[in-house]
Amino acid sequence: MRILDKEKILARSKERLEYPELLNFLAGYCKSEPGKARALSLEPSQNLEKIKRDLNLLKEMMALFDSGLNPPIGHFSDFSQSLEHAEKGVSLTAKHFLELLKFLNLAEANRVFFQKVKEKFPGLGELAGQIHNFSELKSRIHGTVDEQGEIKDSASPDLARLRQELSSLRAQIQKKLEKMLNSEDLEGVIQDSFYTERDGRFVIPVKSSAQTAISGIVHDSSISGATVFLEPIEMVPLNNRLRILEREIETEIQRILAELSSEVSLSKVQLLFALNSLSELDLLCAKAELARTLSASIPQLSTTGAIRLFQVRHPLLILRGKDAIANDLVMGTDTRVLVLSGPNTGGKTVLLKTIGLLSLMIRAGMAIPAHPDSELGLFPEIYAGIGDEQSLSQDLSSYSAHLLDLLAFLNYAQDSSLVLIDEILGSTDPEEASALAMVILKELKKRNCLTMVTTHLSRLKAFAETEPGFINASFEFDPLNLTPTYHLRLGLPGPSYGIATARKLGLDKELIEEAEKMLDPESRKLIELVSQLDLKQTELDQRLRRLAEEEQDSQMRSKELDEKGRRLLEKEQEMKKGLRRELESELRSIKTRLNQIYEEAREVRSTDRVKSAEKEIARIRKELDEKYPVPDQGEEIASEEWQVGDLAWVKRLKIQAEVIGLNPESQEATLGIGSIRIQEKISGLLRIQKKREAQKRETMVGSESALCANPARSSGNTLDLRGKRAEDAEIELINYLDQSVREGKPAVYIIHGHGTGVLKKLVREYLASSSYVKSFRPGEQNEGGDGITLAVLENMQIK
Repeated sequence: MRILDKEKILARSKERLEYPELLNFLAGYCKSEPGKARALSLEPSQNLEKIKRDLNLLKEMMALFDSGLNPPIGHFSDFSQSLEHAEKGVSLTAKHFLELLKFLNLAEANRVFFQKVKEKFPGLGELAGQIHNFSELKSRIHGTVDEQGEIKDSASPDLARLRQELSSLRAQIQKKLEKMLNSEDLEGVIQDSFYTERDGRFVIPVKSSAQTAISGIVHDSSISGATVFLEPIEMVPLNNRLRILEREIETEIQRILAELSSEVSLSKVQLLFALNSLSELDLLCAKAELARTLSASIPQLSTTGAIRLFQVRHPLLILRGKDAIANDLVMGTDTRVLVLSGPNTGGKTVLLKTIGLLSLMIRAGMAIPAHPDSELGLFPEIYAGIGDEQSLSQDLSSYSAHLLDLLAFLNYAQDSSLVLIDEILGSTDPEEASALAMVILKELKKRNCLTMVTTHLSRLKAFAETEPGFINASFEFDPLNLTPTYHLRLGLPGPSYGIATARKLGLDKELIEEAEKMLDPESRKLIELVSQLDLKQTELDQRLRRLAEEEQDSQMRSKELDEKGRRLLEKEQEMKKGLRRELESELRSIKTRLNQIYEEAREVRSTDRVKSAEKEIARIRKELDEKYPVPDQGEEIASEEWQVGDLAWVKRLKIQAEVIGLNPESQEATLGIGSIRIQEKISGLLRIQKKREAQKRETMVGSESALCANPARSSGNTLDLRGKRAEDAEIELINYLDQSVREGKPAVYIIHGHGTGVLKKLVREYLASSSYVKSFRPGEQNEGGDGITLAVLENMQIK
């Protein structure tokens, strides 16, 4: 079977990503026929300058909408074909000129509108500035065609004279006919008391039996034959003159239309420029309306191939009125292959389609449903192997069709291509599929493609843990209820939960048990271990999200409180940030340990190693449950029974704390959570344990003796945070300290600059609370001064 050519592969990839359906939604926001046609044929651009121009224009249009201004875009037709005819000497009709006049009025309104706002929106002003001032042509058409699309009498003196003569002649003819119909001499001859027209000539209805009573010409008869329509002989000269006048009028009208068509053809170039500008403005308005519907924004364009997408959602899910869960996806330039695993219905395919469709949108000059701080690469080519392409007509199995896709991708993909593969080689033997998948993905990485695949292949997941440039990812899944949460997690593979899902869906219990017995013991143990890890990971992720939600709630409430209340809330937020940092640090450490266990258990496949891994998992679970318990019991006691040293559960914060002070008058307790102190109403506490020895942590800051013999600053021991957002800087700082301690560095330099002082404050506050840091101080003059902080690290033996 021959591989499809490159253009067909790329076109099919767009269809698989449902790009045409997105264009249908976009076209629905357009108001003109040319605008709709432009939307439906919108192609992602390869030209960086054009992409930047289109996005800049859209940014201005979105800002224009946000300011409450709306351009006077309305319906207009595509008259380019009419201009071609006029240029060839073909006269346009009066209806054509009426449509053209409506367009010219609309073009003028937009030209004037954007002229007024061009200082604030220069790009849109320049685009609308291509619309010529057609005041003379507009006046000429207006003086020729009326609102019903008829030629006005005033179009020419001859036309006015001829129409006046025609009107007088008609009145003369009608008067004669009425007199004839009312004549007593013809009382038994006339069939009805009205006159009519046949072939453009006035006639009267005469009884067939009496037609010889009137001298004239019969032009027609009724169906029954009882009536003939007769032109009296004395009316013939008048009817002849009437027909001559009508032909003269038609000749004059054609002369006027030909003359006006010639004038229009002289303005063809300017009219086509105006048509292009107005249809582009219509499309920009449609893009802005679509962005508003999607709550979309324009990301930063990455030239390095990195992806930093925050709160990203699938646009078509939003447009179809379905729930679209927001997720974050960050892949640096060193990570080129994402291996996404986990159970079906968990959102894996949706993520692939989201990344692919958003990449097409940004190249087509559209905003994407993601946070404004996001960053997305401009992938010149996007290859999507998504969906079952089994072909009966070509005698292709699903596997063969899928393999042909992969062959095409390998044949055409190049530097910076985006390759998306759903269920890579999932329709053949898992061992062979894993081997093939590994070499294919390594080859794509070698070409510097950004590749994302979904899989259930265990060997491929294990391979991604150790292969440079690869990263595992999975969607959070509730192992207890076997329901997806659609929250993306980077760094860990996901269990498939195949047997567990079958159990939930009602497969016979005996069949389930028999299936579990048929698994080899090592595989069964490994599945249980990975499921336990997934459960604990889910618990930690959910706690982190709860803390983040509470931080957000606190920030919202702070705006409504007085200054005293605001200070209390700020203290609470600082406490939560400290807890969050501890959780994140713990989570990173656990991820590393879990990945090692997963990798070793998969590679060794020995009973002893599985048992060893099981013990390690149990130990990790015990550590976490002790450090971050979620007690399902705790007693409510009277306020006078509380004692300093009791271990309490804080219902509002869902955390444990030690009672270090009591105030019976205010009914408040002072609680200790590590080095943090908070006040809480006694009624909001549950007692977990009586009298516990408080564990106090000493923080050493600014010790001069610890700062001697510092290493010289180099790229290997320096972190530069300048220009970073506070949230990003904090994450980088946490990761950097964690890595530096593991590498055994004695001290590190943090460059934060002076600026507004926000980064400096953030860095030093975090260093003061970090267990990794023995001491820290501002840099000396020869080290960079107060724009740098030197941190001496604890000598930790981390394995």
